[in-house]
Amino acid sequence: MNEKLLARLASLSPKQRELLEKQLAKKQAADEGSATIPGVPRDRDGYELSYTQQRMWWIDQVESGSAAYIIPVAVRFRGPFQPQLLERSLNECIKRHEALRTTFQVTSEGQPEQRVTSELNLPIPLVDLSVLAAGERQEEEQRLAFEVCSQPFNLEELPLIRTQLLRIGEHEHLWVVAVHHIVFDGWSTGVFVQEVATLYETLSRGGVPTLPELPVQVIDYAVWQREFLTEERVNKQVEYWKKQLSRPLPVLELPIDHVRPLVRTSKGRHHNLFLQEGLPEQVQEMSRNEEVTLFVTMMAAFQTLLYRYTALEDIIVGFPISGRGPAEIHGVIGAFINSLALRSHVSSDMTFRELLQQVKQRTMEAFEHQDIPFERVLDAVQPERVPGHTPVFQVMFNLNKSVPPIKLSGGLELEYELIDHEAVKFDLSLSIRTGDDTLWCTFEYNADLFEPETIRMLAEQYANVLRAIAQNPEQALAEIDMISAEEVDIVAALGLFDTLE
Repeated sequence: MNEKLLARLASLSPKQRELLEKQLAKKQAADEGSATIPGVPRDRDGYELSYTQQRMWWIDQVESGSAAYIIPVAVRFRGPFQPQLLERSLNECIKRHEALRTTFQVTSEGQPEQRVTSELNLPIPLVDLSVLAAGERQEEEQRLAFEVCSQPFNLEELPLIRTQLLRIGEHEHLWVVAVHHIVFDGWSTGVFVQEVATLYETLSRGGVPTLPELPVQVIDYAVWQREFLTEERVNKQVEYWKKQLSRPLPVLELPIDHVRPLVRTSKGRHHNLFLQEGLPEQVQEMSRNEEVTLFVTMMAAFQTLLYRYTALEDIIVGFPISGRGPAEIHGVIGAFINSLALRSHVSSDMTFRELLQQVKQRTMEAFEHQDIPFERVLDAVQPERVPGHTPVFQVMFNLNKSVPPIKLSGGLELEYELIDHEAVKFDLSLSIRTGDDTLWCTFEYNADLFEPETIRMLAEQYANVLRAIAQNPEQALAEIDMISAEEVDIVAALGLFDTLE
């Protein structure tokens, strides 16, 4: 597989990644035979789950009621808006995608199966907040959005999607949507919003919604996936992961503010960091000079930060991939996501440039072995279970291109917004969205472990690492200055330097 394509996949936008994956899929089809996903006759009540669905189902059995596996989606509408057209657009989208009409039942043998309901009409409740004072309106907006996105779902009952429309003013509305992860993933968010916007535009012009029929649905993919993952293909990829994740596996213990519970919790908070003032351009330029993607640079900087916080020379960070290799599923709403692990070995005298090259190599290898579901990796590796910790990795990293506002006719504009539903899957996750001159960094953290000030300091030090390596990637990891001038002044004012003499 072409090395440049693999490296680029790590940091491209969903659209760019889609184009590259089409090229890779064509090459794979030529090498290994057609990867076309055949349709499955809909002549039964229930169908087997994909590996991703199976993972989500088992998690729900263990962590029933947790909001960590609910995906929040929020879209702000600005301009002339017709709520009834939004509702019609939503239900046209639901009609088009089986995943949004799916429940998960348990058979008499105790195994889960997915069942699709032929029809589902979902109303969008409208709450008018425009009559409230500005401060009260904002507070109520946040409360209602949190309420929509934090209530648990019952996987055996429809719907597994919940929605509410908030009227902020005459020409401003906030649409809040919550979907269970078993039928939805991050890629699905883009498909969902774009399709609803397209349908809305058609209806607003008096047209008839006519999106092209989807070639396959999740049920078709689930059957195909189990046939595609032959014993030979699985064994080949398993051997790589068994070697890469050989024991002993490190447990990343960041300095925490509270005693870690024996049973892992999902109570979360987030902290946003916006990097501007030329830093994104400097980091991009350094990445080009070093012939690595932005994903590799930002991941290596994150691992540098983790190393400096823990002194751990063996670090594993997880990262998600779309899991949408076959071109047929690029426009399908569903849960196809998979997780990969990136393990780096570091030392105090290693330079950041050396770490960059190591991360680049590991990233490309991971993409070459991405087909095997993470559950199969866990079965093969058999990691030691540490109470209160997630297996294999305890921190997550993700990078995506920011999505620009969608402009419709009549002056209506749609813009994505972040909803904090205060639920997390890991100790710490760093999600980065890239823009032309801005890097939006969101640090999600377990609030039962960390205080907000701890994460704020960690985020600022991540920015300091980026500033340092952008200027000189040849620095040894132990010598990278993570403390800003402002923090130095604070330490000096407190007289803490005296204790170090």
